[in-house]
Amino acid sequence: MPVRPVFIAAAIDGCAFWRMYLPATVCEGADYVEPTIHPMISRSSAQVAIVQRQSTEAGFIGIQHLQAQGVRVIHDIDDDLWSIPRWNPGYTDVRREIPWLEKCLAAADMITVSTPVLKQVVEKHRLGSPIRIVENAIDLGLFRPENPARESGIVTIGWPSSPTPHMDGQI
Repeated sequence: MPVRPVFIAAAIDGCAFWRMYLPATVCEGADYVEPTIHPMISRSSAQVAIVQRQSTEAGFIGIQHLQAQGVRVIHDIDDDLWSIPRWNPGYTDVRREIPWLEKCLAAADMITVSTPVLKQVVEKHRLGSPIRIVENAIDLGLFRPENPARESGIVTIGWPSSPTPHMDGQI
């Protein structure tokens, strides 16, 4: 009998699409819940909850509530939130949430990360939960043009980034 998962996104963004929504579409019996734990707490029949980037007291309480119902919690993170640069507009908010992020990660039955480097970062914080690498669910075929040759000589580069692309480009 397959495990019934619920995927709980932290936001409506690219991370949620690739790491929550798409995986939910290929898992038999899976539910997908948009950004918040609370609407699904009492109505889900899931055995496993994959929660994304929970970093608030409410997220911590939601994780505890799920576990009290016997739901195993996997906490997914795909950003190094400990290393957000000071010039980033989200720096202050992210730094303020780090203690709750660490509590949420430590409370989880397992942590999933997107890369080996991020696994090393999370391991440094000694949160106690086992950590596994789960790469993004990206079909790279979507990004291969049928005719890659360009006659105009113009090259276009797509760069999904923060609202500070002028600084991201320096990385």
